[in-house]
Amino acid sequence: MRRQTQITLNVKFRACRYGDLENLEWFGMFHDHRNIICESFRRHRAGGNYMIIAEVNSFPIGQVWIDLEKKRLANAGIIWALRVMPPFQRLGIGTDLIRISEEYLKRKHYSICEICVEKSNTSARKLYERLGYSLISEIKEEYSYVTPASETVNCISDEWMLQKVLKEQIQTEVSLSGLTV
Repeated sequence: MRRQTQITLNVKFRACRYGDLENLEWFGMFHDHRNIICESFRRHRAGGNYMIIAEVNSFPIGQVWIDLEKKRLANAGIIWALRVMPPFQRLGIGTDLIRISEEYLKRKHYSICEICVEKSNTSARKLYERLGYSLISEIKEEYSYVTPASETVNCISDEWMLQKVLKEQIQTEVSLSGLTV
């Protein structure tokens, strides 16, 4: 016998808190990134990075980080570490995280938003392009990080960089028969 149940998810979007850090490892999936998560949170508290959480039942099932410093002189914020737990993908949570990030950058008076995507991740690139991002360059970077076991991991990324110009919402009042629109 086949049964089906439909559930509704109440997803809450908010700034990251210290109590979220362990859960951002997602049951070990990102355990080796613990130091990266902690450093990003330190920068979040200092104002150089902003971390947004998508939570369900008080657990972070999605996240996005925004670098506010790297390209500040170009008035660009950089979205990075955008991820949604696999069972919650393709439900619009990633799209919401991007839109919330863009609104945050607009409120902080940034005029450009950038995002990188691995060249092999064609579905993410299509999403970003659907949301108004345009390809501007390719980036090959070498970087390393240290795991909680003190092992150094060397990585090479081969990515596309996409960019979107953030337009300020211009509010005007138009009077029509005494109604303000």
